[in-house]
Amino acid sequence: MKLQGYFESSGSTYLGLTTPQFAANPSANYAINDRMVINRFATQISHAIELGQHVDLVTTAYGSIISRDWGRQDWLRAPDMSHPTDSAYYQRVIDGQGNDIVNDPTLWRSDGSQVFFLNTRSNRNRDFRIAGIEPRATWRFHGWGERHQLIAGTRVHYEDARDMLLLGDTPTAQSGNTIEDAFHRNIAWATYLQLKLGFFDDKLQVTPGFRTEAIWSAGITYREAGVDIPDPKEGTTFLFAPIPGIGASYAPNEHATIYAGVHRGFAPPRIYDNILPTGQVLNLAAQYSWNYELGTRLAWGDWLFADVSGFVMSFENQIVAPSEATTGGNSDGTLQGGQTRSIGAEISGVLDLAEKLDLGFQLPLQVAYTFVDARTVGNDWPIGQENRILPYAPKNRLNATLGFIHPIGIEAQVNCDYQTYQYADLYDNVDPNPSGTIGLVPSRFLLDARVAYAHRPTGLTFYVMGKNLLNNVYIASRAPAGIFPGMFRQLFVGVSLDY
Repeated sequence: MKLQGYFESSGSTYLGLTTPQFAANPSANYAINDRMVINRFATQISHAIELGQHVDLVTTAYGSIISRDWGRQDWLRAPDMSHPTDSAYYQRVIDGQGNDIVNDPTLWRSDGSQVFFLNTRSNRNRDFRIAGIEPRATWRFHGWGERHQLIAGTRVHYEDARDMLLLGDTPTAQSGNTIEDAFHRNIAWATYLQLKLGFFDDKLQVTPGFRTEAIWSAGITYREAGVDIPDPKEGTTFLFAPIPGIGASYAPNEHATIYAGVHRGFAPPRIYDNILPTGQVLNLAAQYSWNYELGTRLAWGDWLFADVSGFVMSFENQIVAPSEATTGGNSDGTLQGGQTRSIGAEISGVLDLAEKLDLGFQLPLQVAYTFVDARTVGNDWPIGQENRILPYAPKNRLNATLGFIHPIGIEAQVNCDYQTYQYADLYDNVDPNPSGTIGLVPSRFLLDARVAYAHRPTGLTFYVMGKNLLNNVYIASRAPAGIFPGMFRQLFVGVSLDY
């Protein structure tokens, strides 16, 4: 049995920096009145029993209650047309240099480089309840002179959410007039079957599997745009998806394994997008994909390991959420979606020459490289978005870690992480706009390090760790509303206990 509790009170915000604000002070946060408070309590209970010599049954039940209150001060990118020079209408006006120019309307601009904070605060409060149960049976049997395994299970999952928007009349108000009030519910039932077949003394393993997903969704809105809905209508949807897959591996010797797999990908549309406040169901298409993988693993003792693989992910209807950069989707307010294809390769490995030469300590070098070309395909995309690289899909990423581990307890580690540029929208725009929502997300390089001493008798480990030691300034994201910088240089000193 597990019990978990989590509490967070942070200054999380949707609002990033504009382009001149990031250039002037990349560490600034002008949404000083935004606050997110999360309370989460969860439990999980597992029960295992042997049903005979060859059958195990494991049943897991889980549940959680989550409360998320997120207050965000309202803002505009340009002066309100009905209050173009009224300083009293705005609480603050932050220009591109980070100065508050609320009292000097002659300096106000409408190009998106400034942020006009209003005297109101939107409190987006949500309460979630989640529960489910999953029994899983494993049957080990012999056939054709070989060992095999059959796994069968089912899961019933329930979740609901009460979603409210309260408009407060001050920048720090924690309550206010109810603008929106809605309730959403999902009930899902999944069944799955996986057969693991072994041949030639398990040198060849073939694992076909099949899963079904049945999802019942409902949504009802009691209040919209500050007005009670006199006769609220509940919109309901049902979605059923068969999800097949198969994997295989062949080990010709103790050093090499060749593997391949094909499986169906599935993700349902969000209930918030699929059911309108009027109760109308848009019947948005789910995300379906076919995913293919082929690779090989090589291993020699404890000192050399390598894995090389290629993959293709072909989406029939991949959803790209709208943002200020990729505005709004279709005419009915739905999200944008269409065919996409991702083709890539992954190479990873570990080399420890100190282990090989028996030097009395370990010096592992771990390297992982990923290449992926992820782009729109087909004719479903709007003009200008055909054959475009997907947002936030860098083509290259390289991670390398050199470690040192000595039996007396001394440990050291240096990590380098490099990532090439990304686009922030489906038009692959390079030049930034004044608001910072459009433009290239440039390449970045990070250097981290850690030094530790592990006292084995007590299980205590004392460590010093540094993140982004070169203090490189970089853009982590331009979504959802402006530039969010990556982590600046940070140093940590800590103690951990293993027992």
